[in-house]
Amino acid sequence: MATYLRFLGHTTSEGPPAILFHHNNDQYMFNCPEGTQRLAVEDKIRISKLDNIFFTRMEWECTGGMPGMLLTLADSGLRHINLHGGKNLTHFMASTRFFMYRTSTTVHVNEFIKESPDNIASLSYELMHKSLKVTPVVVLPTRHRSPTAQDSSSSDYAPSDDPYTPSKSTGTLYSTEAEARAHRRQVISYMFSDEGNGKPPGGTGVNAPCTPRQHPLGNREKSPRPATEAAEAIVDIYKKGDNNKAQAKVTSLKQHGNVYQASPMMELYQKNLPKTTPSKSAISYICQAPDIPGKFLPDKAMSLGVPKGALFGKLQRGGSVTLEDGTVVTHTQVCEKTTPGSIFIVVDCPNVGYIDELISSPQFNDYQSLSNTQKIPKVIIHLLGDNVLDSPNYRKWMNSFSPDTEHVISSEDLCAQSTLYRSHAISQYKLSKLNPDIFKIPEYNNTPSVALSKYDDLPPKVSPLMNKATFNLQETRRSKIDGQTLDPTPAFDTNRPFDDPKMKEFDNNKECQKAINKAKAAADQVKLGGAFPGDDVQVITLGTGSSLPSKYRNVSATLIKIPKFGSIMLDAGEGTYGQMLRYFGRDQVDTELKNLRCIFLSHLHADHHLGIFQLLLKRKKFKYHPNALPLYIIAPQEYMRVMKEYNGVEHLGGLSQVVFIGASFMANGRRPMPKSKAETNLNRLEQLLGLSRIDVVDVDHCKYAYGVSFVHKTGWKLVPCDRLIEAGKHATLLIHEATLEDDMKAEAIIKKHSTTAEAVEVGENQRYAKVPALSESQANVCISFDMMGVSIKQIPLLPKYNPAMQLMFKDDENDEKEAVDATTTDKRARKAEQKEKKKRKLDNADEQMTV
Repeated sequence: MATYLRFLGHTTSEGPPAILFHHNNDQYMFNCPEGTQRLAVEDKIRISKLDNIFFTRMEWECTGGMPGMLLTLADSGLRHINLHGGKNLTHFMASTRFFMYRTSTTVHVNEFIKESPDNIASLSYELMHKSLKVTPVVVLPTRHRSPTAQDSSSSDYAPSDDPYTPSKSTGTLYSTEAEARAHRRQVISYMFSDEGNGKPPGGTGVNAPCTPRQHPLGNREKSPRPATEAAEAIVDIYKKGDNNKAQAKVTSLKQHGNVYQASPMMELYQKNLPKTTPSKSAISYICQAPDIPGKFLPDKAMSLGVPKGALFGKLQRGGSVTLEDGTVVTHTQVCEKTTPGSIFIVVDCPNVGYIDELISSPQFNDYQSLSNTQKIPKVIIHLLGDNVLDSPNYRKWMNSFSPDTEHVISSEDLCAQSTLYRSHAISQYKLSKLNPDIFKIPEYNNTPSVALSKYDDLPPKVSPLMNKATFNLQETRRSKIDGQTLDPTPAFDTNRPFDDPKMKEFDNNKECQKAINKAKAAADQVKLGGAFPGDDVQVITLGTGSSLPSKYRNVSATLIKIPKFGSIMLDAGEGTYGQMLRYFGRDQVDTELKNLRCIFLSHLHADHHLGIFQLLLKRKKFKYHPNALPLYIIAPQEYMRVMKEYNGVEHLGGLSQVVFIGASFMANGRRPMPKSKAETNLNRLEQLLGLSRIDVVDVDHCKYAYGVSFVHKTGWKLVPCDRLIEAGKHATLLIHEATLEDDMKAEAIIKKHSTTAEAVEVGENQRYAKVPALSESQANVCISFDMMGVSIKQIPLLPKYNPAMQLMFKDDENDEKEAVDATTTDKRARKAEQKEKKKRKLDNADEQMTV
């Protein structure tokens, strides 16, 4: 029986760590920041049994990884999940309806709400689950006032939009909060529904251009099918209102069982969510693991007349039995004493304003009594904001618990900012041997900026939280309760590569070193030529993966830096800010955020935009900067609704900071109406970036998917391409996805992605002037990696590195697959998947696949 805590990450500028509680086969998570899923893959932590997630705050830094995590859990076969948190958790979930939809999974949302610290009655609530008892402690900061509904809809916070938005997010008005809550819950019930015989209904993605992702090792019977004609038709109705043809299509498909409650769902999705306002509550959780049954004593049972067999089992399970003579034997008579389950506490104190109410919360009183040894916590995890530990009152409160209690501190200054994604860091270490300017090693610091030894009045057992560390909550023959058990793998450190087995092996691999030297020599022979328009434009591929993050590749994000003008972000999947942080470093990342002028969102698949909110939140600090310029977002129109509705959960920025431009109003050669606000915004953006034109084009991927081309006044043209061919003619640089291998063409057709060969073919058709044409036969193909930064002039160097890259990464593919296997599937599912893969043939491009 294993009972322990596992720490995924540590407090960084991205947010707090995720804390995973494990008991037997049950899993519970506390907070799910961006990058949690990738950390699980990195560390081969299986999360397929995770069905309860608790949030300490309704802020993106605590919740940002949850949407992606939920989609992955649903696609891997999980049937039900519970989400617990503060006010607005239900609103947050309902606001994701345009890109979150799974008919194979049900989601239950549980909110802990405390309106104001003026409420004398303390919030009393206790959750009982089969493997964990949880008591929330809801705290509000001192001098907090309850905001009014008017606050969240004011122009100070709502992002600017163009006047052609079909539906202003003013919020649907309800006479009571109960009605508003019921509306949100009904939306969630349509988004996640597992009714009937357990098989998902046909049409998914209603009113949302989001095709369910099939995890490579997910359960195909339980996972939803791709978005169908039904979903697309309903979206058409939403967009056009009176589309009779689309309505007829929906009616027809309903008759054949291909639409799940289409009409009420469509009507519900059209409505704006009720108004809400951000909550300042921070929730701590007092948790107790299940009691440990005492050892069964068979000799004692037989001495009382209990025969061997089924009655033994009943007594072991805590029951009682009646013998033939009428004697009743209880389990307490034949078992050793039950040991109370271990107690652990997760404390969240975001800043010093929360300290007074937190340390005076009566829910902690029973656990501070030294006389009741059964209530002594084994460990308290402190998630602390800046300067909280500087408070003498807070340190005094820590000492009010038993000296036997372990205290684990998670704070950005007190935790070493070590590399979280070690596999990728080692990958970059290898690539940096080819060209350290193009392949930068992620920034890290293995020494905390502030040492705990600074404080001389801390409890006797205190330590900083360490990524990948475990904390055993129950002593077994193999493990004891003795503080954090650290990961035995050494921290990534380029100054000590000999300490790391993989880095040492690479450095000692003579074949690799020979290939690297040969590649560098070949690159040195490349004549880059003279100056040409756009030669100094830098392309930084922050995320080069597909729908799921992996050990080596994060989800989609590309930063285009235009010297003297600013930068453009092309999509921003989950974890994009973290990638920027590791690429630019803590000292430089704010400057790069301030220079960000535009985010282009190609479509509403979650893996392309879940990192945008974090970028907006990090930019809020520039609101009153004298030279601050607005950030323009070009995106499908529905994303405006997503932004406005989430703005009620957490303010994203004011009119001076965020300007929205609907992609549909400038697609396929169209321009906004003359003298309109949209035209003014677009002209201003083009002027800021020195562009002569921004062109948006519909692409064949999903509903409301767009490609874009940027034409600069100096003559260069950039085309990030998802099957965007015509607009890319004569481009200086064309960036093209190649999600699938060449032997997976049929799957590429179904998922509307490109194979490697197709991406190369598009490049060959362009006939570049200054950059060599991409020719597969000449192996003149550039392969991008996460955190690769290259100027357009340097691109001809990249193909020269390919032979060395293939050699240095030849063994990583199996390693990556093993990590994914270990994360989301059990052994039986993996064997079934391997058996199915042997039968599957994808040679015929017309073959139909069920995803």
